[in-house]
Amino acid sequence: MTNTDFLLIGKKGFLGSFIYNMFIEDNVKFICLNDRLEDPTIYKKIKVHNPKYIICAAGIVGKPNRDWCIINPNETIDTNILCYYNLCNFCRDNDIKILFFGSIGIYNSINDKIFDEDDNPNNLNHIYLFSKYTFERLVKEYKNVIILRLGHCLSLKSNKKNLLTKIINFKSVHNKKMSITVLEQLFKFIPQILKNNNGIINFVSPGYISLYDIVNIYKKVFNKNNHIKLTNYNYDKHREISLVKSKYLNIELINVYKYLNNNMYRYNE
Repeated sequence: MTNTDFLLIGKKGFLGSFIYNMFIEDNVKFICLNDRLEDPTIYKKIKVHNPKYIICAAGIVGKPNRDWCIINPNETIDTNILCYYNLCNFCRDNDIKILFFGSIGIYNSINDKIFDEDDNPNNLNHIYLFSKYTFERLVKEYKNVIILRLGHCLSLKSNKKNLLTKIINFKSVHNKKMSITVLEQLFKFIPQILKNNNGIINFVSPGYISLYDIVNIYKKVFNKNNHIKLTNYNYDKHREISLVKSKYLNIELINVYKYLNNNMYRYNE
């Protein structure tokens, strides 16, 4: 049996690969497992490594997007609810703290309402969002579980799942303000959060920004002249817009607009 502080489950996806590379760059000692959550042997492997903390970046998000979950509801529920729940119980019984990623998409900010962690969701019609919230409800009282609810994820490293990589190639974007999660700004605090927090946290960058704002910052920094049309946001046509704040993220951070203005030059295509 070995002893390690951090164990990462799932390094192949967008979030897992970001955490994996971040830990290597920051010289964090960790172990990585790429086993599927449905595989019962994963529990034996976790016991061998005997971690204090687990970061679960595995799960069903859908390919090419979350609408895959609509036509594959069984797989979505099996992984995002049942497998997560079994893993939570295993960690509770073995005195391991575990972190999962949720979604602020359970909130739809009609009339620009701003939600915090204690507000009831109003956007559970999609099976993916339903699975995320159902899991939250099951483990809400567990003292060994942290769920970080993410907004649209933006990174300064190119990736087909990266919000920035997507929208700089769009022909049009809307100008509705929303909450986003900038990975470089927030994910470096994950080890600290694992050690000091539990429960559900809206894990978003402070302030609100539109896709149009992001594109204009990118164009200004990299002197791009490509024309991207501004369109009005349509509640029936576009995905939900989530405006959230956190009551429980006790970290000093600068506003998302200022952060991107200061750091956009780091983006590598």
